[in-house]
Amino acid sequence: GPSFLDRVRRDTEWLASRPTRVVGTQDHDEALGELSDKLKSIPGVEVTVQKFPVIVPRTVLAGLTVSIGSAQETHRVYPVWPASVRLNTTPPEGIYGRLVYIGEGEPGRPPGKLPARSLRGQIAVMEVSGGHRWRHARNAGATAIILLGAEDESNRHLHSHLVPIPIWVPRFYVPPGSLADALRSGLAWDGTLFCQAEWKEVTATNLYALVKPKNGAAGKALAVGVPFDSAGVVPELAAGADAAVDVAVALNALRDLARSRPGRPILFAFVDAYGINQLGLRQMLVALAVDPKSRTKRSHWEEDRKLFDDYGEHRELAQQLGLDRTALAELHQAKYRALHGYVKDEVAREVLELEQKIHPLRLKKRSMEVTKLALETKLGATDVPAGGQRAKLKEELSRLDKRLSALAAEIRELKGIRKAHHAAQDQLLTDAPVAEDAESFKLAQEIWRRARRRALKQFEELRAIRSAVAARDVLRCRLLGSLGITDTNERPVAFLLGLDLSDGGTAAGPCLQDRYLRVNETQNADSFCRWLKKLDKDKSEQVWPGRVRLAVDLSPITGEDSRDSYLVGNLALFSSPAQSFGMPAATWTTLGAPRPRVDTPCDRADALDWTRLGPQVRATIALLNQLASDTEFAPSSKAYP
Repeated sequence: GPSFLDRVRRDTEWLASRPTRVVGTQDHDEALGELSDKLKSIPGVEVTVQKFPVIVPRTVLAGLTVSIGSAQETHRVYPVWPASVRLNTTPPEGIYGRLVYIGEGEPGRPPGKLPARSLRGQIAVMEVSGGHRWRHARNAGATAIILLGAEDESNRHLHSHLVPIPIWVPRFYVPPGSLADALRSGLAWDGTLFCQAEWKEVTATNLYALVKPKNGAAGKALAVGVPFDSAGVVPELAAGADAAVDVAVALNALRDLARSRPGRPILFAFVDAYGINQLGLRQMLVALAVDPKSRTKRSHWEEDRKLFDDYGEHRELAQQLGLDRTALAELHQAKYRALHGYVKDEVAREVLELEQKIHPLRLKKRSMEVTKLALETKLGATDVPAGGQRAKLKEELSRLDKRLSALAAEIRELKGIRKAHHAAQDQLLTDAPVAEDAESFKLAQEIWRRARRRALKQFEELRAIRSAVAARDVLRCRLLGSLGITDTNERPVAFLLGLDLSDGGTAAGPCLQDRYLRVNETQNADSFCRWLKKLDKDKSEQVWPGRVRLAVDLSPITGEDSRDSYLVGNLALFSSPAQSFGMPAATWTTLGAPRPRVDTPCDRADALDWTRLGPQVRATIALLNQLASDTEFAPSSKAYP
């Protein structure tokens, strides 16, 4: 049959064949379903599923309508990742303007330069290689920015669009093609951008595949973890071929080990939502790595239990009371005292918003009064001649009086609303009779409706949290049972090895420094590193024969150079969150790899360099086979935070 490398390449192409695997997309769900079927079809493998919620941005509709020649055409455009919580949406009518091509955003005269004066109110069209200069286009007055992709684009340029503050600067990516060419050449003179998007809660899924040892002995598993989903600055164009390589290696290693049976239990973890702050990995660790006997976990569970009991009591009381006049009249009674805090919170929230509106208006009113006093003083001066100048001052004073009157009326109205909220609170929480007039009754009823909804909703939210905790315990106990471990207070995983191969380099090895989370994993990976040193000394030629050894770089653990020097960019190691959960772990990754295509639309299977990946894949499967069979590897039971 085909070699291991051929199978890895085939599965990589399969997984990266879709435009995206970002959580929440249809392509992601279809690929996940296919992977699940592949895992379940392997004889002797136990597959366990862990589902969890995640909130992701979802594009409903996005496009650009342009006139090219005599024809009007609508093309698909792709919004970039949101600026913090701010989506790249447009008003319902879209954003219309001239399409001004500014090249890479360098200042100068058009075409191909940034024209500061003529860009105001228009749509800037620039090369994605312009990087951070999109900010200059915005500062010059551009209402939206179109980014033109290229085959040689780099994440160095696209990462400049990952903005940590919620600014509204709609930015859209156009892949290489006819539309990009028309925008560069100026054939598309003007256009309308439109985009509808939303934040949506979707379900992510971790898949765990367990291979038991051939001797059937009970014991903790060694976990091999890979990210399943993809991530990218342009979420809808994130094929994620770089990550797909790791999934393909793990999938085929699983197939081989299921056929030959390892010397120890191996748990393959295909984690989802890794691109959302490593969420899937954190869900795995909190389920399988957190010590069930820890005082922190027990205290949190006890606190939640007390809250759950209190919320349950509040929920029952809220259900007893409806929303009619009788409910409002009875709410002040002592037996409903636990609900009074909900009412006060709702009133306080409204009053605070009103105060935030009133205070600036009062300052503005005071400033206008000072201006009025100055005008009146000037009018009363003897050196102001009669005639046009005095008439002009009187006219200005008259306009100021009208503005002051309007401002005072606005302040009085806001104060009246504030007073009405306090009155409504008094009606609800004291034995004062419920107001007869429709407006006062309606306000009191609305305040109670919101307070009641919160009392009901928070109980359901906490119940969902407790259900998720219980589901994680069920997952852990199920894996313990499969491993033959009878003590349900144990953890099923002894060590986590993350895989992260790339064609950005030529050799893989253990990486011990994470720049993304700024974590040093030297101590946490100590047992693995000591085992690796011994393996390289005693069995190097046997495990990595011939030129395969050239694809292995163990210099991070031999002290030949700074551990930080083997990373290029702010790369996150797969295992970096593990020590926060008390799990010994390490990441086997390509060292010294720039990875310029990662997080870009160019991270496709057809762009992978298998002359670089092939030796690393062979070296990695040799390592996994050795870990699976070598019982001398005894991971430390202690993690170092």
